[in-house]
Amino acid sequence: MTGFWNLEAKSKPFEDTNYKPELMIACTIPAGAKRGLMPRVRWQAALRHESNGKAGTDSRSLNKLYLEPGLEWGEPGARNLVIRLTPRVWTYVGDLSENPDIGDWLGHAALGLSIARNGDWKLAVARQFGDTSGRGNVVVDAAVWPKAVFASDAWPNFYLHAQLFHGYGESLLNYRNDFLKRPGRKSTRLRVGLSIVP
Repeated sequence: MTGFWNLEAKSKPFEDTNYKPELMIACTIPAGAKRGLMPRVRWQAALRHESNGKAGTDSRSLNKLYLEPGLEWGEPGARNLVIRLTPRVWTYVGDLSENPDIGDWLGHAALGLSIARNGDWKLAVARQFGDTSGRGNVVVDAAVWPKAVFASDAWPNFYLHAQLFHGYGESLLNYRNDFLKRPGRKSTRLRVGLSIVP
């Protein structure tokens, strides 16, 4: 779930909340004991429903069927470096009457790259390609665990998290950025916060 909270408006409303439940199947193909630089292959396929839970003219929903064949280098575990490359392709299934041109803006493919030192920090970049040139988005996420920085177990289980978003399609209701002061222009947003670790 992603919520968009407008702190500039008088009543400080949540303008849109997007829900993304999915039914998924995933598996990992090990590279073998003598794999050297050979990566593990992680396959993931899912049917995802995306909706903002609203009614009337503000209602937005769609369904995606996607496939993500990821590659992973490094050994998962405490303080080991892990690199992941995750291309994803999808098709929209069912009714798109609420978002008839969503493919032009958010396309049918994305590519993600992340590098992490497990338990310490993570840097990830994701690029989503719109079917129309110049559309889609780029998201950069950086997270660090205070325990790793301050070498103390006194910190709770959360990450300090920063995110940069640039492009279109951050929310279903405003995927074309129609609500900006300059409609149709790319949106750029920087966020800083906490990520809770269960």
